[in-house]
Amino acid sequence: MSRRYKGGVISATPPTTTSGYSGTAPGIWGLQQQFQAQGGGVWPTVNPYPVISLNANYDGNAYSSGTPSNSGTIQSLTIATSGTYQFLLIGACGGISNGTGNASTGRSLTCTIKLNAGEILWILPGNRGGCSSDSGWGGGGGGGAFLAVGSSYATATCLAAAGGGGGSHSSSTNSTTNGQAVTSNGAGGTTTVTQSNRYGSGGVNGNGGNGNAGPGASGSGASGCGGGFLTDGTGFSFVPHGSAFVNGGGGGYDGTASHGSGAFGGGGAPDNNGGGAGGGYSGGGNGWNFCTGGGGGSYVISTWNSNAVTYTDNGNTTYSSGNGRVYIY
Repeated sequence: MSRRYKGGVISATPPTTTSGYSGTAPGIWGLQQQFQAQGGGVWPTVNPYPVISLNANYDGNAYSSGTPSNSGTIQSLTIATSGTYQFLLIGACGGISNGTGNASTGRSLTCTIKLNAGEILWILPGNRGGCSSDSGWGGGGGGGAFLAVGSSYATATCLAAAGGGGGSHSSSTNSTTNGQAVTSNGAGGTTTVTQSNRYGSGGVNGNGGNGNAGPGASGSGASGCGGGFLTDGTGFSFVPHGSAFVNGGGGGYDGTASHGSGAFGGGGAPDNNGGGAGGGYSGGGNGWNFCTGGGGGSYVISTWNSNAVTYTDNGNTTYSSGNGRVYIY
């Protein structure tokens, strides 16, 4: 039997927890638990807009291609029914160096967005950063997870992005190398794991990371910066930077498979002794000799279709595979 709740009919089956997610059940699951604890029964379909459940899972590995997997296809989805949609985005892990070191983790966030029928979503679930097999080479930057809307991905508006982790090297990972927290400018990480004051700076406002920071920004061992939503990584580097979402979101790759690569989702390429930076709304800054790359930035738009967009920043966690993920409840 259906029940009434704030003008809506309660008749939908509550969403189930998806397998492989290692964090605390966020977003709609928490709301569902609160509602049921208050005797509400099953999850409301209208409050005040229909809550549309698509149960669509986009895993980064499934949409990546190439050897290594530094390229891929941005997916499109046309909204059939106007309503409120819940999303989970998880940025991918960074790669590791020659089988050693700890992978930097991506950022996880959930958000609730009112969408209209006919709007086209563009979805890029970043892939895990490539792991090098050559001694001395760092790991590739992890790809960011992106959700955008528009007539094409090249002209789309970013609704949300979760930053990927930077590729690691012999230096330890820390808060600057993981996918970054949600901010209004979606800033990428500027790694504090440096050598001889050489480091790249994280981008802001949707731009890629920049490899020209630091008083010692010259010499050898400079990896690729992460791509942002609007622009590629830029500045000094011996290997390719990650590409922007609007440019296809490819990861940096120097053409040698044993070196690994930056991942699909804007990850920067690794270099001799330097880990590539993570992709995200703004790209991470590159890593230098023996340094881990900066993590990609995370972002959620404040309003869409004249409605506030709500979100929860779930911190740094990872999908079991290490790939990025976009899940539509």
